[in-house]
Amino acid sequence: MSGTRKRSSIWQKFKDVGKDKAEGFHCKMRITLRAGSTTNLHRHIRTVHPTVQLEEKGPASSPPTDSGVSPPKGPTAAPASAALPTHASITPPTATQSKALGA
Repeated sequence: MSGTRKRSSIWQKFKDVGKDKAEGFHCKMRITLRAGSTTNLHRHIRTVHPTVQLEEKGPASSPPTDSGVSPPKGPTAAPASAALPTHASITPPTATQSKALGA
Protein backbone atom coordinates (compact mmCIF):
# COMPACT_ATOMS: atom_id res chain seq x y z
CA MET A 1 0.00 0.00 0.00
CA SER A 2 3.03 2.25 0.21
CA GLY A 3 2.62 3.43 -3.42
CA THR A 4 -0.87 4.88 -3.00
CA ARG A 5 -1.93 8.29 -1.81
CA LYS A 6 -3.12 8.30 1.81
CA ARG A 7 -6.40 10.25 1.99
CA SER A 8 -7.73 9.09 5.35
CA SER A 9 -7.03 11.14 8.47
CA ILE A 10 -6.11 7.88 10.21
CA TRP A 11 -2.67 8.09 8.60
CA GLN A 12 -1.86 10.89 11.09
CA LYS A 13 -1.67 8.12 13.72
CA PHE A 14 -0.05 5.31 11.71
CA LYS A 15 2.82 4.79 9.32
CA ASP A 16 2.74 2.36 6.41
CA VAL A 17 5.27 -0.42 6.98
CA GLY A 18 4.53 -2.34 3.77
CA LYS A 19 3.02 -5.76 3.06
CA ASP A 20 -0.48 -4.54 4.04
CA LYS A 21 0.63 -3.48 7.54
CA ALA A 22 0.62 -0.20 9.42
CA GLU A 23 2.38 0.64 12.67
CA GLY A 24 0.79 2.92 15.26
CA PHE A 25 2.70 5.94 16.51
CA HIS A 26 1.16 5.57 20.01
CA CYS A 27 1.79 1.91 20.80
CA LYS A 28 3.96 0.63 17.91
CA MET A 29 1.42 -2.14 17.31
CA ARG A 30 1.26 -3.45 13.75
CA ILE A 31 -2.23 -3.62 12.28
CA THR A 32 -3.19 -5.50 9.11
CA LEU A 33 -4.80 -3.60 6.26
CA ARG A 34 -7.39 -5.66 4.38
CA ALA A 35 -7.40 -4.81 0.66
CA GLY A 36 -6.17 -1.29 1.40
CA SER A 37 -9.04 -0.56 3.81
CA THR A 38 -8.32 1.52 6.90
CA THR A 39 -11.23 0.07 8.90
CA ASN A 40 -8.91 -1.97 11.14
CA LEU A 41 -6.85 1.15 11.86
CA HIS A 42 -9.95 3.13 12.84
CA ARG A 43 -11.17 0.24 15.01
CA HIS A 44 -7.79 0.05 16.77
CA ILE A 45 -7.80 3.77 17.60
CA ARG A 46 -11.44 3.65 18.76
CA THR A 47 -11.00 0.60 21.03
CA VAL A 48 -7.40 0.74 22.27
CA HIS A 49 -6.90 4.52 22.33
CA PRO A 50 -10.41 5.94 22.93
CA THR A 51 -9.13 9.35 24.04
CA VAL A 52 -7.19 9.93 20.80
CA GLN A 53 -9.07 12.19 18.39
CA LEU A 54 -8.53 12.27 14.65
CA GLU A 55 -8.41 15.53 12.75
CA GLU A 56 -10.73 15.45 9.77
CA LYS A 57 -9.19 15.95 6.33
CA GLY A 58 -10.67 17.43 3.19
CA PRO A 59 -13.65 19.63 2.38
CA ALA A 60 -16.21 17.05 3.57
CA SER A 61 -15.35 17.65 7.23
CA SER A 62 -17.38 19.99 9.36
CA PRO A 63 -15.62 22.93 11.00
CA PRO A 64 -14.59 22.29 14.60
CA THR A 65 -16.70 23.79 17.36
CA ASP A 66 -15.34 26.05 20.07
CA SER A 67 -14.58 23.03 22.26
CA GLY A 68 -12.73 21.29 19.42
CA VAL A 69 -15.24 18.42 19.45
CA SER A 70 -17.24 17.81 16.28
CA PRO A 71 -21.03 17.81 16.64
CA PRO A 72 -22.70 14.40 16.66
CA LYS A 73 -23.70 13.00 13.28
CA GLY A 74 -27.23 11.92 12.50
CA PRO A 75 -30.52 12.77 14.15
CA THR A 76 -30.50 13.78 17.78
CA ALA A 77 -33.22 13.47 20.37
CA ALA A 78 -35.34 16.55 21.04
CA PRO A 79 -35.09 18.07 24.51
CA ALA A 80 -37.81 17.06 26.96
CA SER A 81 -39.28 20.58 26.82
CA ALA A 82 -39.98 20.11 23.11
CA ALA A 83 -41.83 16.83 23.62
CA LEU A 84 -45.36 16.48 22.29
CA PRO A 85 -48.20 16.44 24.79
CA THR A 86 -49.31 13.05 26.03
CA HIS A 87 -52.85 11.75 25.63
CA ALA A 88 -53.47 12.42 29.32
CA SER A 89 -52.98 16.15 28.80
CA ILE A 90 -55.36 16.35 25.81
CA THR A 91 -58.92 17.19 26.76
CA PRO A 92 -61.90 16.15 24.63
CA PRO A 93 -63.93 18.93 22.99
CA THR A 94 -66.87 20.37 24.87
CA ALA A 95 -70.43 19.86 23.63
CA THR A 96 -70.45 23.39 22.19
CA GLN A 97 -67.17 22.78 20.34
CA SER A 98 -68.48 19.46 18.99
CA LYS A 99 -71.64 21.14 17.62
CA ALA A 100 -69.52 23.87 15.99
CA LEU A 101 -67.43 21.22 14.27
CA GLY A 102 -70.54 19.49 12.96
CA ALA A 103 -70.04 16.31 14.93
